[in-house]
Amino acid sequence: MIMKYVFLYLTEASRGGPTRQQILKCIEKTPKNNNQIAEELSLDYKTIQHHLKVLMENSIIGTINKGGYGAVHYIHEDIKQYMKELEENWNKSGKTLKKKKG
Repeated sequence: MIMKYVFLYLTEASRGGPTRQQILKCIEKTPKNNNQIAEELSLDYKTIQHHLKVLMENSIIGTINKGGYGAVHYIHEDIKQYMKELEENWNKSGKTLKKKKG
């Protein structure tokens, strides 16, 4: 239950929430590395790096091949249920969750 509140804080209540939502939406179906995420979302690499670090430190996402440049990020399975709730919250408020560009 605590993870739900951490997730919602990081994606809705904190200043970086909208960017983290974009990142999570980007890797929801297909895990990607920092560079792929930055290119797909047209965001600065350092910005992506910062937000991924926050998400990893709070156990929202995991990483495959942790040591290298090509480390790939994915959403933990137990967190995916909160993605649906996040989208529902946004839909109820008349907003839409930002989708990846392209």
